[in-house]
This record gives sequence, C-alpha cells and structure tokens, in this order.
Amino acid sequence: MEEKRGRSGSSSYTGVMIFFSILIIIFVVGVILTVLGVCPPAHIEPQPPWCVNPEVFEREMSFEAVSGYLMTRIMGILPVRDEGESFYRPEHDDVDYIPKPDIANEYSVMMGVAPNDFFWPVCRSFLNCIDPRRGVVSTFSRISSIGSDFVVITDYARISVDKEIFEDSTALSEKEIKKKMDAANEYGLKTMVLINLFLDDSSARHTSPDKSLEDGSVLGRSLILKAVDNYAPNDRDMNLLFNNWQGVMAGKAERMSDADYIVVNPEDVHFHFLRNPGLMNRNNRELISKARDVYGGKVCMMVKSLDYWISDFPELDYYKDADCIVIGGHFSFDVEDSSAESFEDFFEDYFSQDFFEENKDIEIFQMISAFSYDSYPENGWFEIWDYESLGLDYSADFRMQANIYEGFFRALHKTRPPIKGVFHYGYWWEDIDFPDEDYITRVDMTNSIRNKDAEHIFYRWAQVFGE
Repeated sequence: MEEKRGRSGSSSYTGVMIFFSILIIIFVVGVILTVLGVCPPAHIEPQPPWCVNPEVFEREMSFEAVSGYLMTRIMGILPVRDEGESFYRPEHDDVDYIPKPDIANEYSVMMGVAPNDFFWPVCRSFLNCIDPRRGVVSTFSRISSIGSDFVVITDYARISVDKEIFEDSTALSEKEIKKKMDAANEYGLKTMVLINLFLDDSSARHTSPDKSLEDGSVLGRSLILKAVDNYAPNDRDMNLLFNNWQGVMAGKAERMSDADYIVVNPEDVHFHFLRNPGLMNRNNRELISKARDVYGGKVCMMVKSLDYWISDFPELDYYKDADCIVIGGHFSFDVEDSSAESFEDFFEDYFSQDFFEENKDIEIFQMISAFSYDSYPENGWFEIWDYESLGLDYSADFRMQANIYEGFFRALHKTRPPIKGVFHYGYWWEDIDFPDEDYITRVDMTNSIRNKDAEHIFYRWAQVFGE
C-alpha cells in the first residue's frame, strides 16, 4: 500500500512539474518573441500586441499589453471552472421613472436572450482578465430567471480575403457546445444557434504601419469592404464561395443537432451588396437545403434590417424557403427625444410595416440590441474592445437604454405583429456592480442589459409576453 501511495504521489508531482514547465516555456517564448518582434502565423488568435496593424488595432509594446497577451495564452490552456449560478432579484427593481405594465396577457411571444458573442479569454494585463467560458452557468441561470424562454448561442466561421471559408479558434468546440446545451436544458431554455460568417482580418493586422491596405478602407475592427469583392462579385467566385460555405454550414448544423433553431448569418461580410439576386436566391436555397439534410430542427436566415428586403433588394425571396427569419436589432432611430414615448412611436411605425403580415406564415424573430450610452440613437454601434483606440467620448446612460426597451415592448403589445419571438442581444458573461471604471472594458456603455435598468424592463414585460 505504501509503495502504491508513493508511486501515486510521484505521478502527481511529475504532473504538476510538467504543467508548470509548460507555463514557464510559454512565458519564455513570449519574452523572446517580444524582444525580437517576431509574429506568429496570421491565422492564430489572439495576435500579440506588437503584430497588429495600428489602423485596425492598437499596436502596443507596454508591459501591461505584453503581460495581458501572455496571460490570455496561459488561460487558454488552464482548466475552466464555472463561477456558479446567478439569479435576477425582482425586489431590486428601482426603475421608478417608468411605470410597471398593468396589461392582461392577451398577446404572447417567446422572450429570448443572446449572451455576448465572444467566448474566449481576454486579458489587458496579468490581473485584468475575463474568461466567458467560466460564466455559462452564471449567465444561463440568470437568463432563465429574468423570464427568458430561449437562449441564443453564437458560433463563428471566417471568410478569408482569398474567398475561403474556414473555422478557427473562435468556433465553438464540441465540448463547449455540449456545456451550453446542458446548461440550457438545466434551466428550461430552448436553444437557437446563430452562426456568424465574418471576415478574417489577419492580412490587415500584418500590414506594415507605413503601407496602406490595397483598397485603403477599414471599417471598425475588421470589415475591409472590397476584400471579398462585395461590390462587384464574380459569379464563378461566388458559386465557389457558397459551395465552401455550404460544406462548413452543414458541418456546424450536424454538430448543433440538439438545438431547436439554427440561424445562418452571412451579414458581417455584406453579402447583401451582391448585384445578382438570382444567384443569391439559388445559392441560399441550396444552403438551407444542405443544412436540413443533416439537421432536424428549424433552419432560419438572418438579415440586418427590414430595409434589406423592402428597399435594397426586393427581388430576394430565398428566405421563404427557411423555417424562420431573424431580423437584426440595430435601428436607424428618428425620434424627437430619448423618452420611452418617443421610442414607442418609432417602434409602432416599425411593427406596422407590411413585411410582418405578408410573411406571417414564416416564424419571425426580432432582435433588439440597444447600447447604454448617451448618444446611441445618433451614433449607433461600436465594438466594446475598440472604445479607447477609437477615441470615443461617451457617457453611460442606463435610463435611455431602458426607455428604448420600454418603447419597444409597449409598441410590440400595441401593434401585435404576427411574430414568434423577440430577443435581447449582447448579455454580458459576468455580474458587474456599476460603475466600475477599472473593469476590462466599458460594459457600462455596451448593449448588455445585465445589472442595468433595462434588465428590470425586460423582466417586467416577460411576465406579460412570455410563453
């Protein structure tokens, strides 16, 4: 017995030594790369702060930035331990500037929440980190407690400037998929998987700071408009691209077999700029068909806005082959002020559009993703990781965000469009006590409603609408 214990102790000691040796190797290699300014292959994420293009990201050689990169790498190989449950408390509702709805439940829609779309560790320094992988149980339990019927899980595929579609470290692993599905089942939530196709910007990040990109245009963090010939597509290239996309999509659909819905979202690379609606219709119908071959749930298509269908490309009708449509949640607001009444008027006009009635035979889901900063109706979306590098000067405004949600739900109840569900997009992975200026990023101004006034508004209306 003593000999067995000795061997077991020796084995544990060896394992610990190997683990710490790996951490030391990562640290030493990181220091060497920093000193020499060597960059890893472009497809590896995250890139070190000395390798990125300052036109897209901030190039920084500070101790804080380098230590943050090394810590991110270390966290990527460490075991993940979940933070545990979190529950919304209705008794903490102190939003007294908006009266609670006193309305009978005569109109029901599914209420949903989509957690923030990044799902990998991020560190600004050794001590300033976030790892969303630890927040699955915390987030899903709280989403259920605010009255949500379903949760939206985001997955990724990338498209390169060479028109290749592939999966990388941003794609969910089978282990991560299972963890999220299990948590959804545990808290009684249906599941919708939103599969984003977005542009790989690795070529931009490795561009020399004194050498402009080929087309010279960068929007936000990674959208290089002409990188995939969005404005003047070649039919042959686009057919090849869609064949590639169909294969990747079918693989993802098969892995998501336990989900109730999957949503195809090609919007981040602006496929809607294609000037050949016939080609678009044919390829997307084939995409829907390929997904159905391997997936038994409902297949949805996503668009950024109704303007896409009504104004820009009325010839497009491939979405009618899908089981459902998901409409993006960023709106071009035209309001007199930031009161709930003004947003109610805006959303009354929005939900009164003919599109909803004309497509009532298809399940429609409407996203809403309003930010909580003072000039959001005028300035719209920004990437939370880019706040400082973009030189933005906004102020957190929880009241305005709550007014947007209140106006949205009032108008929804008043107009009663024939839609299946609505969902908030951007729910954060941790509980934060605001204000917290030292937090890793400016969550106080993002589209998350967690621990903000708008979360109370969501809960109130979930009692009215929830199925």
